[in-house]
Amino acid sequence: QGLVRYVGVSNFKLRHFESIAAAGLPLPDVHRTELHPLCRQIESVAYCNEHKIQLQQYSPLAKTDHRLFEHPAMVDATARLRELLATTKLSTDVVTASASPPQHGVTSEFTAATVCLLWGRYKGFASAAVRSTNVARIASNICAV
Repeated sequence: QGLVRYVGVSNFKLRHFESIAAAGLPLPDVHRTELHPLCRQIESVAYCNEHKIQLQQYSPLAKTDHRLFEHPAMVDATARLRELLATTKLSTDVVTASASPPQHGVTSEFTAATVCLLWGRYKGFASAAVRSTNVARIASNICAV
């Protein structure tokens, strides 16, 4: 006893959590699962929120699925955020709560990927690492999470 502080699970559905609870076992502390605007997993998210299980996004950019990045709502949200930054002169740290904004032009770097990462942050999901070899994209992702 006392050897494990936190328990995490991956890709659980509501039925998995209910099975654990029905068996009288402690619920996990963290649930890592695919979460993005195309895969919202409403039931699992509601259960985790209700039972104080921290959600961590897996694949927050939907494996760069064009359906997400070309979705009219995503295109509109990206354009509105670019416009907001351009017209109000808000710095990146105000929009993303980042302590140190990047040195590159924020408005030109705001992409649908940034919107996806901000969506997860707004929902209260723990940040997930997003892989990239593009330095500007890495800096933009860091500011969003």
